[in-house]
Amino acid sequence: MLKKKVLKLMCGVLTLTVMLGGCGKETEDRTAETSSHVREEKKETPEEDKQEPEEVIPEDEPLPEDEGRTEPTMTEWEYAFSNGSVDNNGTYFVRVGDKVYFRNIPASALDEGAIFGEFLSTENEAVQCPLIEYDLNTQQWEEAGQISGTGKLFACPKGFYIGYPDLNDYADYGVQLYDIESGTQTEYCKGIPKGVSESGEILAVDRYTGQISETVLIKDGTEIACLGGENLYYEYCGFAGETLIALLHSADEEYILCSVDENGIYTELGKVSDNEMGYPTVEQFLSTGNEVYLSIAYYEGTGHFLYKWEAVKAYTMLKDSLEQLMTGDDIEDGGEGYVPRIYIDETGTLCDAPHLPYEVFMGEGSEENNLYYLTDIFDNELMVEDFIDNDYGDSCQVIQDITATYDTAFIIYADAEMNSDYDIGWRTGYKLTGWHICALPGFDHVSGGSKQDIIMLGE
Repeated sequence: MLKKKVLKLMCGVLTLTVMLGGCGKETEDRTAETSSHVREEKKETPEEDKQEPEEVIPEDEPLPEDEGRTEPTMTEWEYAFSNGSVDNNGTYFVRVGDKVYFRNIPASALDEGAIFGEFLSTENEAVQCPLIEYDLNTQQWEEAGQISGTGKLFACPKGFYIGYPDLNDYADYGVQLYDIESGTQTEYCKGIPKGVSESGEILAVDRYTGQISETVLIKDGTEIACLGGENLYYEYCGFAGETLIALLHSADEEYILCSVDENGIYTELGKVSDNEMGYPTVEQFLSTGNEVYLSIAYYEGTGHFLYKWEAVKAYTMLKDSLEQLMTGDDIEDGGEGYVPRIYIDETGTLCDAPHLPYEVFMGEGSEENNLYYLTDIFDNELMVEDFIDNDYGDSCQVIQDITATYDTAFIIYADAEMNSDYDIGWRTGYKLTGWHICALPGFDHVSGGSKQDIIMLGE
């Protein structure tokens, strides 16, 4: 069947060096404050001019006017953002500090049937469900609150942005803000959430009004930039720090990579390709400082078959800086090829590979039921043998999402039965019969493993 069996890990890896060093806990930067005290030279004064000495307050005691004054402190949540201790933001499993947060999505929130058994994509109606907090150190988890909405979580210094659709009016799709401290949820803005900046303070949303599509940047609830217009569509690619990178699709089938900074300054970085290559889709986005790298796949036909792929580089806010670094040959086997993962090695060279270190994926062929991860020296390591029945037969299990952080993989998979009632053309439909959310800790040193290693978190 025309279905890729290789699952992609959604992790925010920027360089190979970063990936290999990213498995430890962040430590606080404790910089001691120093001060200089200038003492005047002691002078003799006439007896009549002598005055009572001024009261000297020891340096280790607060000045009278400072009594009761305390330095502002950050919450543990805010500190995680200030030191970059946030991972997989904008996915189903977001790490903030030493905790991973996810929604315990119930099966009732999904459609009963879906093509290829991709049930997670059918979660289109806002539902209230538990927000789960998983401790990476203790492997314990608990309910942190109740959150309403749909789709992925976008963490910010106050909590989470989450999509809140209105099925009666697509243009009324909104975003709500869940406050992690109070557990309250309020309306934030209109639009479909697409991504957040590195600081978590800038949210990118897509808005649709009639035939007009816009990509809007929101900060502190205020619109700071807007892209789009008639016959213009901007595909969200990612953030390089606080700068948005987007791919413009114009009416005359030009595809131009653009950047917009937090001051609303717009720059065209360069044309991605000639339109003869097909329809481009951004598969992977990396950023290192002001450099951005993208893996782009080209699809064609009503079946959306993979045709070509390429990797490009550009500099944020630098006009016409885009350059092509590598390109793939024509894809064989009727479009069932795969798009490689890209990474930057220790020499600063852009490289490609089937998987990245610590990526978790299902096997292929006779090993399609086994779960593997890639080590830091690019060796496949068996994580769990016969993890699920992944053969897409009459009755099987279908992976919905795999996300990994540190030494723990989080997986959502469904029990499914082939059912022609849900076919769409040549695309095979499946009926949902079971739903599972689980965690697998310690995958970087597992040898063999078994289902006893799996911590079941959801239904």
